[in-house]
Amino acid sequence: MARSGAVLAATVLMLAGVLQAIEGVAAIAGGDFFTKPRHYLFSLPISGWGWIHLVLGVLLVLTGLGLFSGAVWAAYAGMTLAVLSAVDNFFFLPYNPVGAIVLIAADMYVLWALTAMLRDRVLTGADAEFAAGAGGAGERWPGSSSTAGPSRHVAADAPATPTGMPVRPDPPSSTV
Repeated sequence: MARSGAVLAATVLMLAGVLQAIEGVAAIAGGDFFTKPRHYLFSLPISGWGWIHLVLGVLLVLTGLGLFSGAVWAAYAGMTLAVLSAVDNFFFLPYNPVGAIVLIAADMYVLWALTAMLRDRVLTGADAEFAAGAGGAGERWPGSSSTAGPSRHVAADAPATPTGMPVRPDPPSSTV
């Protein structure tokens, strides 16, 4: 679960980065694509917003690539950048309401998925096991090895399903 959530978070982070970068290029190029709000407290020249979006978009894509490689630093950077992106898009709402709301929603999903992944990593002790060499090559995500995931509470000789996952024994039923 955590591994697939992290992969989806990396994909959404990269998609949000690409959309941010496209929005930034459109703003830098000028034109009448964006609305120009009147009497907006946080108004910047549209090219200023464009550069902010472009830089943030490139950072989001690079962080997404780091997440695909399994780097833990990328999870923390992704959370930070998702928060910055959400705040940036909140202030950009008057200029592009629909696009900003979509990107804020994507940022919130990324934030949730990465915090869940890091929570699972801490709860399972995957950091300590990985640092000690318990994980095999390429096993950086929680739940990707038999010692780091939820299956650690199943006996080693438990029967397996056709997919290779161990079967947890049913709890004893009490008849009263």
